[in-house]
Amino acid sequence: RNANAGVINVATAKPQFDLSSASLDLTAGNYNLFRAKGHVNASPHSTLAIRAAAYVERRDGFTEFQEGSKVAPGSALYSNSDKTAFRLGARWKPSDNFEVFVSGEQFIDQGAGTVPVRLTPKPGTELRSALIDSPGVLDLMNTSLRGRIDYRPWESIQISYLGGYGRMTRKNVNDNDLGFDEANRFQQEHRTASSRFLSQSHEIQFTFDNQWVDVLVGGFFYEENNKIRFDIDINDDPNGDLIPDTYWAMTFIQPKRILNSYAVFSQMTGKFTDWLRATGGIRYSSDTKSDEGGLNLVCPGFGSQFGSGGVNLKDLDFSGIPISSNPFRSGEDIPGERLPYDPGTCGSFPGNNGNDVEKTWDEITWMARLEFEPLDNWLAYALVNTGFKSGVIQDGGDTANPEYVTNFEIGNRLGFLDNRLNISLTGFYSDYSDIIRARAEEDENGAQQLVSRNISSARIFGVEAEVTWVASESDRLQLATSYLNAKYDDYPDFIDTGLYTNGNLQAPRLNLEGNFLPFSPEFSLTAVYEHTFAFDFGYIIPRIQTQIQTAMFLGDLNRDVERQDAYTRTNLSIRYETDGGWLAEFFALNIEDLVSDNDIINNVDFRGNQPSATATPGTLGTVYGYLDAPGTYGFRVGYRWSE
Repeated sequence: RNANAGVINVATAKPQFDLSSASLDLTAGNYNLFRAKGHVNASPHSTLAIRAAAYVERRDGFTEFQEGSKVAPGSALYSNSDKTAFRLGARWKPSDNFEVFVSGEQFIDQGAGTVPVRLTPKPGTELRSALIDSPGVLDLMNTSLRGRIDYRPWESIQISYLGGYGRMTRKNVNDNDLGFDEANRFQQEHRTASSRFLSQSHEIQFTFDNQWVDVLVGGFFYEENNKIRFDIDINDDPNGDLIPDTYWAMTFIQPKRILNSYAVFSQMTGKFTDWLRATGGIRYSSDTKSDEGGLNLVCPGFGSQFGSGGVNLKDLDFSGIPISSNPFRSGEDIPGERLPYDPGTCGSFPGNNGNDVEKTWDEITWMARLEFEPLDNWLAYALVNTGFKSGVIQDGGDTANPEYVTNFEIGNRLGFLDNRLNISLTGFYSDYSDIIRARAEEDENGAQQLVSRNISSARIFGVEAEVTWVASESDRLQLATSYLNAKYDDYPDFIDTGLYTNGNLQAPRLNLEGNFLPFSPEFSLTAVYEHTFAFDFGYIIPRIQTQIQTAMFLGDLNRDVERQDAYTRTNLSIRYETDGGWLAEFFALNIEDLVSDNDIINNVDFRGNQPSATATPGTLGTVYGYLDAPGTYGFRVGYRWSE
C-alpha cells in the first residue's frame, strides 16, 4: 500500500513459551564505533511469555569540518550515529484457541543528521568534508504500541484484531549553504523547530479455511494527526564587518494535518486439486487528507536587508513570531519602494492566502493469482494486480491526484537435490501512470516554486533470479540477480532547476520521455558464500558477500553528473562460535574503499542558484551528493544462553 517499489516486512522476534534465553553482543570499530544489543526471553508460566530487547549505537561522523567552519569545540560531525532503542513484548495464550500479543518500543536518535558534499571538492579539501556554520542537531523520539488478538471459535474460523499507536517528535538543525560563500559569510540554516506525528491503526480480519477454500474478509482504519513548524533563516555579511546586509527568514507552519483512511477487503483461494489453486482479491480504499490553519510566512520579505527590519526566527517559539496585523496582504514586492510587510514582521507569501484544504480519493483495487504445483519441489504462478497511491495536498490549498499501477508477474520456484538447491525465477511488468513528482513551475516573471504534480508515466519490466545452494554440511552459497528496464513513457514540461539562471532568466522546458527512472540500475548481482570449519574447540566460519551493480542515474535528467557508475561493494567476516554459546567475529565492510576509494553516491542535490565555476547562465550550478558509508571494520563478541 502506497509503496512505489514494494515493501520490506520486518518480523521482530516474539516471546517464546517454555523458554528461558538471553543474548548480548558488543561491537567496537573504526570511527569510534560502539554498539551493544541484547535480549532476554522468559516464560514465568506456561501461558505467558515475555521478551525484552535493547540496542545502543554510538559512532563518529564521516563528514569532516573544513577549515574555517564556524562550529563550537566538540560539535558532532554530520553522518554520525547516536541511537538507542528498546522493545518489550508479551504473549498470553490461556487456551489453544485464544492468544494475545502486545509490544511497546521506543527509538531515540540524537545524531547530527546528514548533509550532501561537493562532488567536485574545492582545492585543498577532501570529498567527505563541508564548510559548516550550522552544526547538525537531531532530536527524534519514536514511541509505538502494537497488539494482536487471535480467537478461533471453531477449527476452520479465526477472528483477529490488529492495532497500533505511534507518536514521533522531531527537532533538527541542518546547514543548507554548505560553504557556498568561500569566506563563509553567507549562512542559510534549515530547522525543524518542532514537530509531532500521531498515528493509530485498527484492523479486523475474519478467516475461514478448509480443504477446499480459504477466505479472508476484513476492515481497516488508519489515522494520522500531524503538526510541524519548519524555519529557514538567511543572512549575508559580504563585507565581513559582522553586520549582515541581508537578514530575513521564512517559516512554514502546519498546525493540523490529518489523514483518515478506511478500507474493506476480501480475498478467496480455491483449492481445486492438490496441484492447482486460484486466488482473487478486492479492496475498496478511501483516503481523506486535510490541512487546517497552515501558513507560509516570509519575514518581512524575500531578500530583506538588515537595516529594513529583517527577522531571524531561531529560538523563537510560535507565540514569539511577529506576524503582521494583515498577514494575507495581497500584491507583489515593488522593488525600491516598500517591503511586502512592515519591517520586523512576517506575512504570507504573495498570492498565498493560507493552506486550508480537504480532499478525498477512493479506489477499488484487485488481484488475481493462479498457482500450479505439479511436484512437491516445483511451484509455478501467474499474478496480476492493481495498485492505488492516494494523492497529496500541498501549500496554497493545492492538490495532486492519485498514482495508479497495474502489475503482471510470472514465476517459478524449483527445488533440487532434496531441496538443498533452490531456484526462483520471476518476470514482471508494470504499467505506472499519473506519477507524482515534485517539479518547478515558473510564474510570468520567471520566479520558480516547487509543487507536486501528476506529470509522468512509465513502463517497468524485468527479471529476477535467486539461488540458494547448500553444497555440503559446511558450504552455503546464495545468489540474487536482476535485470531492470525502467523508463519514462512521458514526462513533459520539465524545468531544469539545476541550471544557473542568473536571477529570473527562464529555464528551458524539456520532455524526459525515454529517460531512465532514478535509482534503477539495469543489472545487479549479490553473492554470499560461507564455509564452516569444524574443530574440537568450536567452529570457524569465514563469509564473503559482494554486490555488483551497473550504472544508475540519481536524477530524472540522466546527466553524467547525476550518474553513479558501476561499482562493487564487498563485505568480509570471519566468525568463531562454540557449542557453549560464545562467538567472536572480525568484519570489514566495503573492502574496496578500505583498499582504494570506493565512494558511492546515493543521491544528488543541485544548487542552481549557486553558480558554476564559469558563472554563465545556462550552466550547471553547484552539484552536491549524498554518499554511502565509507569502508569500516570492527570486532564483535557475543554470548547466547538458553534452557
